Amino acid sequence: MLPPDYIPDDDRLDPEDLAALLDEARGTSSTRHDGWSGERRVAFLEALMAGHKVGAAARSVGMTPQSARRLRARTPQFARIWDETFAFLASELEESAVFRAIHGTERPVMSRGRQVATRVHHHDGLLMRLLAARDPMNYGSIASRLALRKAAAEEKRES
Repeated sequence: MLPPDYIPDDDRLDPEDLAALLDEARGTSSTRHDGWSGERRVAFLEALMAGHKVGAAARSVGMTPQSARRLRARTPQFARIWDETFAFLASELEESAVFRAIHGTERPVMSRGRQVATRVHHHDGLLMRLLAARDPMNYGSIASRLALRKAAAEEKRES
């Protein structure tokens, strides 16, 4: 859980913008030939935003994952909202991962079946993966650093 004084990164998707997109979807035609009404689409997208997988979100509104993917392929507006939903979730996950990597998480210390204390567990592996994603030249695997150097050398030769 994030502390009350934690201030999120301002670069992530604004939830109000996502809400506006959902309102836009809600206002679409009442029922399509495939059964995806505006309300059903919004409920599906809200289920995705709550962290459900596509299949579970589709079943929660009485549809199949295949029909949801077909709707996504045929409807640019729906696809855009779907993508924004996943972008929002990804930013939330990244924010949580950064916080856990920096501050760690509390874990119970047990003795004779009872919790006697807590200790902070720092997630060094998570921290290294986050650093590698942000700066692969300095923190990435040897293979990724070599590939980046090779690409930079080729680009330099071409210019």
